[in-house]
Formats: sequence, C-alpha cells, structure tokens
Amino acid sequence: MKFNVTDQTGHSVEEFDTADKVGLKQAMERFDELAAQGMRAAVPSAEEPTPRIVKDFDPNAEEVTFIRPIQGG
Repeated sequence: MKFNVTDQTGHSVEEFDTADKVGLKQAMERFDELAAQGMRAAVPSAEEPTPRIVKDFDPNAEEVTFIRPIQGG
C-alpha cells in the first residue's frame, strides 16, 4: 500500500507491506494519525475519473493520497 502525503513541505511517499499483520497495523495507525491532523484521504479508482474521498481505512486500497486542509489567511 502506498500513501502519497502532501503537506507544507511538499510531497512524500510512504509504503507499507500490508501482506503481513505488522505492515497492515502500521498503515492503519498512520492513516489514523494523518486523518487526526485534518488531512483528507482520497483513493483513486480505475472505474472513476475522480478519486473517492474516504474517512475510514480501506485495507484493499493500493494507493491513498492525503491532502492537507486548506488554510485561509
């Protein structure tokens, strides 16, 4: 599973081996951590042109993009 994370420093990629329990647990914990920071998660789909926004961890997703919240000034 791959997480694309966009934040104030740019873009980073985090990969997890979800084939084993440890990697799956790490991915779930990181998903929850990013969601708690207010980041939105989007999962791309081959069938849909627009990624779907998800609020819960999907262990079957191959890729998740995290988008930081927009901050006004």
